[in-house]
Amino acid sequence: MISRYVLAALLLVFGATSVFAQENLNQVDGGSSSETSRPWANANDVLIEQIGTDNIAEVVAYSDSSALVVEQHGDEHRANVRLSGSDNQGDISQQGDRNAADVTIDGMINSFSISQTTAQVPFAGDNLVSLDQSGLGNIAFQTQIGRDNDMKLRQNGADNFADLYQEGQSNRMELEQNGDDNSARLKQFGLSAAPIIVTQTGGMSVEITQTGE
Repeated sequence: MISRYVLAALLLVFGATSVFAQENLNQVDGGSSSETSRPWANANDVLIEQIGTDNIAEVVAYSDSSALVVEQHGDEHRANVRLSGSDNQGDISQQGDRNAADVTIDGMINSFSISQTTAQVPFAGDNLVSLDQSGLGNIAFQTQIGRDNDMKLRQNGADNFADLYQEGQSNRMELEQNGDDNSARLKQFGLSAAPIIVTQTGGMSVEITQTGE
């Protein structure tokens, strides 16, 4: 298989007091890579959609008030995101097996959602998600449906919120929160439920629901 590397084009519109950068990228192929890096502030929007097998989406953003959406349909996709700034929103959706999402966020009041589901075969999986948030007032939502999936979330700062959900068989969940007054809600449903590992420091609260055999 011949891999193709795609560097997405940028559209810049200069206004009186702001810079706007918007990027839309659609790929229908296998073995493709998309990468975007942007050091601008204010209203940067990125939308990446990939369909096929063994695709890579890499985003490095230094901005405020940005919106990032990555949609990957197929198997063996990877989404790598590095985001710095405040008041940003992000969403990664992966449908298929053996997909991975690795996200690092540094800033305040950022909201990020990651969803991994199997495309066709019930309770297939082997998906991996890792989200690392540093700062104040960040929000994280993570969902995995399938089997043998692995979910990790680390929040370092104060007043952060985490919502983790897994459904399937032999899934693993790990949460670490460091700071004051953070809260978390963890739900795991299915057979052969693995232990949920939670590490918290500070005046925090956690709600755990786990069903299975």
